[in-house]
Amino acid sequence: MAGLAPPPRARAQQSNSAQELAGLWEAKNRFGPDVRGSLTIRQTDDVWEAEIAGHAAQARLSGAAIRFELAGGAGEFEGQFDARRNRITGHWIQPATVQYGSRFVSPVTLDRAGRNSWRGEVAPLDDALTFYLLVKQRVDGSVGAFLRNPERNLGRFIRVDHLERDGNVVKLFAADTAGEKGRALALGKYDAESGVISFYFQGRGGSYDFRRVGADEASDFYP
Repeated sequence: MAGLAPPPRARAQQSNSAQELAGLWEAKNRFGPDVRGSLTIRQTDDVWEAEIAGHAAQARLSGAAIRFELAGGAGEFEGQFDARRNRITGHWIQPATVQYGSRFVSPVTLDRAGRNSWRGEVAPLDDALTFYLLVKQRVDGSVGAFLRNPERNLGRFIRVDHLERDGNVVKLFAADTAGEKGRALALGKYDAESGVISFYFQGRGGSYDFRRVGADEASDFYP
């Protein structure tokens, strides 16, 4: 029946297997953005063009304002000509991040770089998510687990309580309640040869490969 705990022998086998995973594990996914670096805006006759990170777009001029958007929503720029300083000041608008789900705006200044040409550096917000998984054996023989995400505290919403392993299959569970087994929160796979546990977190950027953090390694994990 659903919700019933496995028999004692099965629990013991699962616990012994899972105990081998005790320790601190870390996974980090980087999502870009890849569009960054040198941005050039130039005028050729009546045409204004922009180039950045291998992307090109035609810019639109309206009075002292200039703007352009890259194809596929890869980013956009809005700026103003500063005639006194002979520069363009504006903002780079990056795509929505996986980390926050929002778009971010970064200031950009383009200085004169030759005849009818201006150049500046675009430095968007890095988009990344880190997860730490702390695995500990408990007095009752079960294997406790704690998930921490330093960027957004997502561990508060993915409330992992314990871990179970069956061969190379690893599952993260919520806490048991009123005699009922906690629900499975994530299904993963352990590759003993590479020392990697891979978990998929829906809506959090896909699959994360966890690697054990050595006792002498620096870590940003704080329990």
